[in-house]
Amino acid sequence: MLRSPPPLRPGDVIRVVAPSSPFPREALLQGLAWLAMRYTLRVETSLFERDGFLAGPDAVRGAALAAALRDPTARAVLCARGGYGATRLLPDLPWHELTRAPKWIVGFSDVTALHGAAAHAGVRSVHAPNVTGLG
Repeated sequence: MLRSPPPLRPGDVIRVVAPSSPFPREALLQGLAWLAMRYTLRVETSLFERDGFLAGPDAVRGAALAAALRDPTARAVLCARGGYGATRLLPDLPWHELTRAPKWIVGFSDVTALHGAAAHAGVRSVHAPNVTGLG
């Protein structure tokens, strides 16, 4: 049976990560502004990195996602964009941390790989717009 993380409430901490493809900066900034009206956002400094068709090298994207999964204050992890690249990160992520302290993983497209891993860890996630689709 899958566990549901607690519902999000105004002021909750949301970590924003980019585990997949790069994205238009303006689209991300609009989505962040929309989210910031209700939540406290923590954005990795590496969010705007690029490495060809990826939003940064695997090691950097993986470290950012791992930090978000480990963050005891975060109630959700929202993905900047889907595309390609998240599956390359799966083996090295601390899924036991998600099991220990469930938080919502939100996104779609390539982020579906993270949803599958979250379900395997016994935690529900949300297939919903990525941050670049908000605002």
